Amino acid sequence: MNYKRLDQTEKIKYFGIHLKIKLIFNSHTDRTVGKLIPLVNMLSRMAKLHWGFVHKALKTIYEGVVVPILMFGAPIWVGAIRKNKNLAKYKRIQRLLNIKTAKAYRTHSYNASCVIAGVRPIKITIEQRIS
Repeated sequence: MNYKRLDQTEKIKYFGIHLKIKLIFNSHTDRTVGKLIPLVNMLSRMAKLHWGFVHKALKTIYEGVVVPILMFGAPIWVGAIRKNKNLAKYKRIQRLLNIKTAKAYRTHSYNASCVIAGVRPIKITIEQRIS
């Protein structure tokens, strides 16, 4: 183009959604989780087991900040979340936030943390919002 060579890449960012050749969205889930890890660490410092933010404030942060970040572009990449590898990344983030929200001990499983925190599992939330 204009006598300049165009380099071919394997990844592209299109409207905030990262994808690879053949429409593989693994890099999108990696970047989404990468965005949320600093948030989880920040909330970990502000919401300890016996002091800090209360349940209602943490649940508001979860529903107002975390869920929209996780759900961004979901109708496009919903097929990628059906792979256990990508779903496990989202479950890990949700479990950590659920434990902080419920002020529970870190030994709780993912399903138990969802019940204690009073939130739906992320897979159900995604499938519900796109349909």
